[in-house]
Amino acid sequence: MKKLLFGFLALFSAAFAEPECQIDQGAIFLSAYSATYYKAIMACHEKGYKYFFVKSFIYRDADGQTMEIHGVCKEKGGDYLKDSFVDSDLQAFGEINISYELLCFREKPQNEKAVDVEGFLEKIKMFTQEPEKVEGSKVTEVTTIDELNEELKNAKTPVFVDCYSNTCPPCKMLSPKYDAFSKELVTKGKFLKVDLAKVTEITSTYEVMRIPTLLIFEGGKLKETKEGLPEITSFFEAMKD
Repeated sequence: MKKLLFGFLALFSAAFAEPECQIDQGAIFLSAYSATYYKAIMACHEKGYKYFFVKSFIYRDADGQTMEIHGVCKEKGGDYLKDSFVDSDLQAFGEINISYELLCFREKPQNEKAVDVEGFLEKIKMFTQEPEKVEGSKVTEVTTIDELNEELKNAKTPVFVDCYSNTCPPCKMLSPKYDAFSKELVTKGKFLKVDLAKVTEITSTYEVMRIPTLLIFEGGKLKETKEGLPEITSFFEAMKD
């Protein structure tokens, strides 16, 4: 496996070892790096490049902090490919600007440290697949903070809110379980879910610091919070007794 692949896979390996994603400075940077790496892979794939070396990766956040990675490559030939963008998946944490530059090849270069584009795409399929759908799920997706407030206002039972992200593997692991719980425990409360990248206000309003996070409301007020895949599943399992 190519050396630069470790940064991407290490993030998700850690996510599986610790079944929750800590949202702190380091995690935001790693998430931005991983998202950029995937974007670079797809750009090469679309343009017909089979291999590449990372020449530079630059991250700038809303606080003015800059982090940079610069690669060293003595390989001759190849084409340069570069791009810059604002990472919309992390907009809940402020504007994060990303730029990168690659040295790309259509044929395998002599240096074996080149990233294998097609090989990498095979490795990350498990992280880009949609969560398994559960037939008969009672979960309702909330798309705005106003929708959530309306649900809480009208609720006659406890309300459970699954706070997730599409880039979080433990969140994807929880999704079918949460759907199943909504069917088995339908009389216990209302089951909602919210994508934190789309409803950004929830992160600050309810101090969501980890994903997945379960917010538990009663009478329209936040009563309790459960964090991480094991704690959330254990909470619902206990409700079955």
